[in-house]
Amino acid sequence: MIECEKQVITSIVRWVRRRLGPIPAPAETLLRLAQLRLTAANAGLSAVEIKQGKLMMTRGDAFILIDGKFPRLTHPDGSERLLEATAMIGKV
Repeated sequence: MIECEKQVITSIVRWVRRRLGPIPAPAETLLRLAQLRLTAANAGLSAVEIKQGKLMMTRGDAFILIDGKFPRLTHPDGSERLLEATAMIGKV
């Protein structure tokens, strides 16, 4: 089901770009957020939070740590951080 939803988002993005041209930055950010949420749901995460450059993931009541720490996001741009976080979540 979630993979189907990801394909729908991808199809919408392609259609909008063909019909309207480049997607405005705020809309691109919303699409990246939707992809992050779907990836988190697929990984069985109950919560995802980005705070002070750290990716805080929760499954049930437990935080998910990597090497005993919350993973750090390195990109300064918020929208790019969503892509970075999505990639990290996909590896959990």
